Amino acid sequence: AEKVGQPQKIFLHAEVVALLRASLHKVYTSHTLTVKRIDRNETYTDAMPCPICVEAAIFFGIKKINYSTKQGMVYGKTPQEIKAYHQSRE
Repeated sequence: AEKVGQPQKIFLHAEVVALLRASLHKVYTSHTLTVKRIDRNETYTDAMPCPICVEAAIFFGIKKINYSTKQGMVYGKTPQEIKAYHQSRE
């Protein structure tokens, strides 16, 4: 929030917003979360969910996560696999 000059605001990552919206309609259980980030040149860029978003996916029962990288899409990772990756980099 401070980086965009609005320190009083609370911003959520798109993954958390999508999970919260899906929870209102009970459509998230056993589903796959897909996160794509596309730059100004319309090419994929890195969008692996952060540790907090991965924890949210686990909480909501997401089974698989797809996400974009600079090399293309990564399909079918479990939240636990992504969590382990983040933990290995600490």
